[in-house]
Order: sequence, then structure tokens, then C-alpha cells
Amino acid sequence: MLLFGDSKKILNLYLLCKKCFMKAIIKEYYSIDIHDLFGFQPDDPTHFGFNLELILAPDEGPLQNSEDMFNVFICSPSYLPELMKKIYPPSDVIFGKHLIFANHYNFERILSTITNYILSVEGQTWEEVALKINRIARWEFEDYKPFADPK
Repeated sequence: MLLFGDSKKILNLYLLCKKCFMKAIIKEYYSIDIHDLFGFQPDDPTHFGFNLELILAPDEGPLQNSEDMFNVFICSPSYLPELMKKIYPPSDVIFGKHLIFANHYNFERILSTITNYILSVEGQTWEEVALKINRIARWEFEDYKPFADPK
């Protein structure tokens, strides 16, 4: 049982517990649709849509040199009808998973919002962290199932 005089023990337990959690870092990001994300300005800053690829890794541990890809589509609300026409087959109803809306094209603001979310995510394993990030950006291993030998 810890008493008030055991503040050093409590601090050590807290620091030990904090080390149990892993976070993600953004190693790289790019778009196949826009060459210069910061310099680009759409004709109408309230009407745009593009794919963003994020390359993430654990902040520490044996997997920190690995890279996992996450993909998200970012668009303005006015772009949604255009997006719905591009979906095969075209539909008047779509799901919004891995889709981020921004009223105006300001890549610095968009990236800051995504970065803040990613940095807020913690987990005990990389899979736990990646699955939480998968809520906003599609993880390349989202539906991965390990190969099971039929023997």
C-alpha cells in the first residue's frame, strides 16, 4: 500500500507506466494528386479533393525503423457530389470512413489537425496504435489476416 510519503515510488510507477505506451511518428507524407501540398492553391479554395498518403512508424522499439502506409481522402464539402460521381458504381449514398472534410484548402491547417490526432494516440502495441489511427486514415494492414498453413 502506498502512502503520501511514498511520492517518489508513485512518481517512479507513473514513469514506468508511461513507458508502457507507444505512439506514432509521421515519417513522410505526400499526395499523388498534388505535387506541392503547401504551395498548391485550387482555383476555388472552397472546392477541392485529394488523396494524402501518410508514412508512419512507432516512436520507439524494435519496429521504429519500419514504415506503415495510411491513406485518407481530404475534400471540401462542396466536392462531395463530385466524389460521389467518381465512386464505382456511382451512388447517391456513400460511407465517410477515411474521409476528412475541410471548408477551405489550407494544407498547413489540415496537416496540423491530422498530426495532432496522430500524436494523441497511444497504445501498448503498434497494432493497437495503428488501429486507432485507422479510424481516420486507412492502414495498409487494416484487413490483414496472417497466412494459415492448411496442414
